[in-house]
Amino acid sequence: MYLSYLLLLLSVHAFVSPDIIQGNTNYSEMLELHMESCLDLKKLNHMPNLHTLKLDYCDIETFSMDYLVPVPQLTALEIRRGNLLLLHDKHFARWPNMKILQLGGNFITKVTNESFKGIPQLWLLALPGNGIEFLPQGVFHDLPELLHLDLSGNKIMNLQENTFAGNRKLQMLLLNRNPLTRIPPTVLGSLRNLLLLDLNNAGPLQNLTLPSAHTIILDKIGLKYLDIKGSVIKLQARSNQLINIKFADKSSIIELDLNNNSLTTSDIQGVLKGMWRLQGLDLSENLIDNFTAASVNSSELLLLPNLMYLNLSGNLLEHLHNNSLLPWTRLTHLDLAYNRMKNLPEFGIQDVFNLRSLNLVGNLFNNDSEIKKRAREVYTILRVAGVQIMINMKIFDDDTLDSASPWTLLFCIFFFISFLANLFFVGQLCYNRDRQIVPVATTMETIAMNQVDPDDEFFD
Repeated sequence: MYLSYLLLLLSVHAFVSPDIIQGNTNYSEMLELHMESCLDLKKLNHMPNLHTLKLDYCDIETFSMDYLVPVPQLTALEIRRGNLLLLHDKHFARWPNMKILQLGGNFITKVTNESFKGIPQLWLLALPGNGIEFLPQGVFHDLPELLHLDLSGNKIMNLQENTFAGNRKLQMLLLNRNPLTRIPPTVLGSLRNLLLLDLNNAGPLQNLTLPSAHTIILDKIGLKYLDIKGSVIKLQARSNQLINIKFADKSSIIELDLNNNSLTTSDIQGVLKGMWRLQGLDLSENLIDNFTAASVNSSELLLLPNLMYLNLSGNLLEHLHNNSLLPWTRLTHLDLAYNRMKNLPEFGIQDVFNLRSLNLVGNLFNNDSEIKKRAREVYTILRVAGVQIMINMKIFDDDTLDSASPWTLLFCIFFFISFLANLFFVGQLCYNRDRQIVPVATTMETIAMNQVDPDDEFFD
């Protein structure tokens, strides 16, 4: 993420308004320039020391890189919403010091395996929102320093085996919003320093084998089988059809988001075993009917000692027993909404001192006296402890609500009394105003009637 922040600072710092260009500026000393069109590129002839150039809406039909020959010292170039349809061989070789190249939204449909030859210092390459359909083998081999590669929003369907073989330093790889149908298991194998791999909406990909990365995003790609050969700290694979997940290093995982998949109780037990560092877990909208520490196929206990956030909403849970996977003393957020639970979760009130949020709405709790008594006890104690608790109000009696939250009744009474007082006050104001207006009008009318006319015969 620090790369994105750096780019934002660079963009702000590189802005130079057209008014400055039109002033008495010494062009030869300018290092950074932002132009909102390419209608006056001749000005570049007077800026030989320019290092950073940003061109927006550069859509003139005659545009070519020849216009930029007068600025040989460029290290950062951004051309957005332009008219670059093709990147030919050595397209940027006349700027050997180039480090940042951003070409988003330029309708680029084709690149060659030597398009980026001649700029070996490049560390950021962004080609989002173009129409690239095919990446030739070796297209990025001449960029050994590449750290950030953005290919999002193109039309790439397949990746060649050695597409990224020469980019061992790569940290950010964005392939989201491409219609990828296949990623060979070895195509990403050489990337040992990945911080972010984004394949969001990049499907359909039913089967994936991926290397290590700090963060992997796999939302909405039709995924069923996932095998991560290395370590991952944060995995997000929402809205897929996952039924099988394998991790080579489970102890590395801290956040796991598997919302809206097809995982069952046995699937989950196999996945979670050994994730002792896990802190955040989202398993909402799956097919889980039990969440217990006892493994179905093994006597080994499943322990999640560091878990703090758990979302199990929208599953098939009927009970949450005290032998569940939950470390109650660590848990801060628990969401059990919209399951099939008939009884409240079994936990000791003294064990949930870190709990801050508990959601139990949408369940089918029994309406017997024991459940109501337990609900009253849980609700009262947790509310006093400052926990945000959401629960089906229908399992309470009227007196339960009153006893569970006595301050609510006092507040309602106070509010009603205040309302009556304000209503009385407004009525008094209106009444007094009417009484004051009538005498004044009468007095003025009397004066007008009794006023003596100087032309009257009495003064003759």
